[in-house]
Order: sequence, then C-alpha cells, then structure tokens
Amino acid sequence: MSYQDSLQSNGHGFAQRGPLRGNGHRSLYIKTLYKAMVIDFLCHIEALCEAMIIDFFCHIETLYEAMVIDLLTSRPSARQWSLISYVTSRSSARQCSSISLHQDPLRGNDHRSL
Repeated sequence: MSYQDSLQSNGHGFAQRGPLRGNGHRSLYIKTLYKAMVIDFLCHIEALCEAMIIDFFCHIETLYEAMVIDLLTSRPSARQWSLISYVTSRSSARQCSSISLHQDPLRGNDHRSL
C-alpha cells in the first residue's frame, strides 16, 4: 500500500487536493508564490520611494520657506524682492499669511536698487 493510498483510506483526501501534489503542480505553486513575493517586494519599494519623495519635498519646502523668511528679514534688494514676489505669488500648498509680500520693504530706507 502506498502513502497516498493509506491517506485516502484513513479519510485524508487532502493529498490529492493540495498545492504540492506532483512536480507540475509544485512548480506552478512555487512560480505563483515567487510572483506574489516579487509583487509584494515591488509594492514595498514603491511605497518607500513615494515616502522618500514626499519627505524630500517637505524638506525642500521647509528650506524654501526658511530662505524666503531669511531674505525678508535681511532686507533684500529690489531685484531680490521682485523674484521673491514672483515665486511666492504662485499657488502653493502653504501660504505665508503673516508676511505681506506686496508691501515694499525698501520704502523708508536709503537702499537703492542695483
């Protein structure tokens, strides 16, 4: 009596239904498992890349805002002010509501444009 015959006679018919019944089915099972693992790996890599890109842009935005505030507090030239006004007037995710970019910071002092 073979192993499979003994399993069937004991009521364990799962040997005929399992994913590893024979070399052809075992190979298909391994290929399917491999594909699922690759897809899962690629999904993790994609999520990590997206998180890294979002993190990068958040850092860039923070640095950009800090540079703008630094430029505003160090009394930029008229040329720099024009560039700041142009860049910050474009729509962005966050607006600096406490800083008025339409007010001329050079009014009232002796600075002249270059």
